[in-house]
Amino acid sequence: MIRFLDLIKEEKELYLLDLTIGSAGIWQAFINLMGKVINLIFELLRSVGIENAALCIIIFTIIVKALMIPLNIKQQKFSKMSSKMQPEMQKIQKKYKDKKDQESMRAQSMEMNDLYERYGVSPTGGCLPLLITMPVIFALYRVIYNIPDHIAYIGDLYDKIANSIVDSGSNYNTFFTELASNLKGATYPESGATTHDIVSLLSNLKTEQWTQIKEAFPACSDVISACSDEIISINRFIFGMNIADWPTTHPWPGLIIPVLAVAVQWFQTKQINTTNEQQMSDNPTAQSMMMMTKIMPFFSGIICLSLPIGVGIYWIVSGVFQIIQQALVNKHMDNIDIDEIIEKNKEKARKKKIRMGLDPDASFSQIATQNSKSISNYAKNNNSTSNYSDKKSSGNYKKGSISAYANMSFDTNSKKKNDK
Repeated sequence: MIRFLDLIKEEKELYLLDLTIGSAGIWQAFINLMGKVINLIFELLRSVGIENAALCIIIFTIIVKALMIPLNIKQQKFSKMSSKMQPEMQKIQKKYKDKKDQESMRAQSMEMNDLYERYGVSPTGGCLPLLITMPVIFALYRVIYNIPDHIAYIGDLYDKIANSIVDSGSNYNTFFTELASNLKGATYPESGATTHDIVSLLSNLKTEQWTQIKEAFPACSDVISACSDEIISINRFIFGMNIADWPTTHPWPGLIIPVLAVAVQWFQTKQINTTNEQQMSDNPTAQSMMMMTKIMPFFSGIICLSLPIGVGIYWIVSGVFQIIQQALVNKHMDNIDIDEIIEKNKEKARKKKIRMGLDPDASFSQIATQNSKSISNYAKNNNSTSNYSDKKSSGNYKKGSISAYANMSFDTNSKKKNDK
C-alpha cells in the first residue's frame, strides 16, 4: 500500500510537470492523464502479483464509465422529460409542417423555445453529456492503442529491446522500414529514426513475429527473447488471445472479439429502442435514428476486426457496463416523479428571468414582441434632442433588464443622429 501511495505521488508530480511544460498541448495532456491513470492501475495490480494489460484495460474502462454515471442519469432525465413534451412538440411541428417562409420558421422557433421553457429544459440538454464523454472515449482509444507509451513497465521492456538493437551496430533501419510496410497501421521514418520510433513499430508486432526479430538481430537475441516473452505474457488474454494481435491474425480465437462486440452492441441498442419506441412511434426523424442504431452493431464488429484485440476488449467491456448501467438508470428513473422535476426546472427558469429583469410569467415570444414594439414606438415618438431627454428621464424600463439595455443603445444612437 505504501508503494502504491508513493506511485500516486510520483505520477502527480510528473503530470504537474507535463502541464507546466505544456509542449504537448491540452489534448495530449488529457491523453497523458488517462495514460497515467491506467499506469497506476497496472502498478497496483503488479504490486499484488498480477501483470496483465487486458485486466488493466477492463478495470480502467469500468472506472471511467462509473465516473460518467451522473452524466448518463442527467441524459436519461432529459429523455424522460422529452417524452412528456413529445405530444406538444409534434403539434407545433404539424402546425408549421408546410410553412417554409422566414416568418413561419421564426414563429415555430419561438413556440419551441416556449415549450422548452415551460418544461424547464434546454434543447441542448441531451447533447451535453455526449460532448463531454466523446473526448474521453477518443483519449481512451489513444491510450489503449499505444500501451507502451503509457504503462511504464511495458514501455521499459520495449525500450530494452530497442536499445539493444541500436547498440548492436546492425543496419536496423533497412530492416524496420521493410517491416513497417508489411504491418497494418505501423509507420517508420526513412531517416532520423529514434528508439521511440522502434518501440512504436515493435508494439504493432503479432505474437509470432517476435521470432522474426530475434532472427534478424542474433547479437541481442537473448535480450529480445527475455523481454518479448514477458511482453507476450502481460498481453495474454482468455483463450490464448493477445491484446496486441488483430482478430484476423488468428481467426480462432480472435474472431470472438468482433462477434462479442456485435452481440453486446445489438443488445444495447435493443434496450434503448425498447425504452424509446413508444414515444418515438410518430416521429419520422426518431424512427430513422432507430434504424441507424440497428445497423451500428455490425459496424462495431467491422471496427473490432480492423483494430488490435485490446481496443476490442475496451469496446466490449464498455458496452456491457452501459447495458448494466442503463438497466439500473431505468429502474431509478421509474421511481422518480418526472412532473416534480419539471416543476423544479420551471421554477429555476422563472428565477433566472427575474435576475435578468424580465417578466417571469412572459414567454420568449411575448418578451421579443414587447421589446420590438417598445423600440418601434420609441423611434416614432422621438425625433429630437428634447424628446430624447424627456424619454430618458421618464423611462419605464426596469434597471438592468434587456429592454433597458436595448433602449439605452437606441437612445445613444438617436442622440448622436440628432446632434448632427
